[in-house]
Amino acid sequence: MTYLSIIGFYNLSLDYLSSFTDKIEDISIKDIQSAFNRLIDMNNLVVLSVGQSK
Repeated sequence: MTYLSIIGFYNLSLDYLSSFTDKIEDISIKDIQSAFNRLIDMNNLVVLSVGQSK
């Protein structure tokens, strides 16, 4: 029931679940690198450390 509610909430196509893996398999390394370069500013990163320092 959860997947049906997600499909309805986000107004996705009814074949969303059956076509999802095909869409993921179509993504290339170049696509990922392009998205990373477009979305991540390497000069504006924050390093977060959790736990005791050693």
